[in-house]
Amino acid sequence: PYLSDPDKNQSPTKDPLNPISGTDIIVAARSNVVSGKVVVMGSSTFLEDHMITKYDHLRLISNIFDYLSESETDSTPEEMEYTYSELVLAAEEYLKDNNYDDAIKASDKAITLDSSKYEPYFIKAKSLWGKRKYSDALIEINNTLDRDPGYDERIEALVLKGDILFSLGKYEESLSTYNIAKGINDKLFGAWYGIARSQYNLGNYQESIEAINTALDISPTDTDANAFKSMLVSIGDDVRVDEAARYYKAAEESYLAGDYKTSRENYVKSKNLYTELGDQEKVSLIDSKIRSIDSISMSKNSIVLILGILAILGLGLVGVLIYLLKPEIFRKKE
Repeated sequence: PYLSDPDKNQSPTKDPLNPISGTDIIVAARSNVVSGKVVVMGSSTFLEDHMITKYDHLRLISNIFDYLSESETDSTPEEMEYTYSELVLAAEEYLKDNNYDDAIKASDKAITLDSSKYEPYFIKAKSLWGKRKYSDALIEINNTLDRDPGYDERIEALVLKGDILFSLGKYEESLSTYNIAKGINDKLFGAWYGIARSQYNLGNYQESIEAINTALDISPTDTDANAFKSMLVSIGDDVRVDEAARYYKAAEESYLAGDYKTSRENYVKSKNLYTELGDQEKVSLIDSKIRSIDSISMSKNSIVLILGILAILGLGLVGVLIYLLKPEIFRKKE
């Protein structure tokens, strides 16, 4: 469908003697839905990257695009309407590239077309997890599980939910979720690793060791799991582990009871022990708890200070009023 120009001194223009029709070419296209990128190739393999600038090939490409422009209406990518499947595929591609924002946008568009399917919610949950927006990710992973994903997808979603809950510091809930995943498939590395970390943060050292050993039986070379086990082994017989866990538990109970002073004291004791043990993850968590208590205490102190100032001002105003109404009270007796 093209002619060579012996002189090769003209720009490749449409060839009136050899017009292209739909049956004369094979078009292989792969579209990136949102940005509208399209790759078009001819029916033979000579259109390779290193030959694309040859004149005859440019001539063919010119004719192809002439044909396409004549047979299709002009529309910009923004004007095109995409199907649910196209949007989900686009969101998956964005997620693979760690382009979380565009993955979320494509997922939201897919949800507007069909909110009954789990796929866009799952992609959105993973994207929010990647952005460390754990509370929002929890909402979307629950939406995913509510829409009856398949066997493999349900397991993956449960493990992700456990990871999200763990990151939110909800260790009992994360443990429960990991156990649900393990109940479906007891050969899941992610579930056993999550159980090990949750048990440890709940102060259950022995259960944590047992779970991490099972996880490493499934995936012996996992770097994070091996590092976690090494940390557990290094502190295995140290009584400070139990002591730190007891202080932490006492601090949690005092906090829930509203006794923030006692809670802070126990958090500090627990933090000091975990610092000695080299558990930086736990130290960071306790630091956040202490900051939360300090912010509450500062708020209370501010309120007390303001009330005290108001009380003093109130007494002063009372004195002024009395002086104005009965000045004789303040006169010295002669």
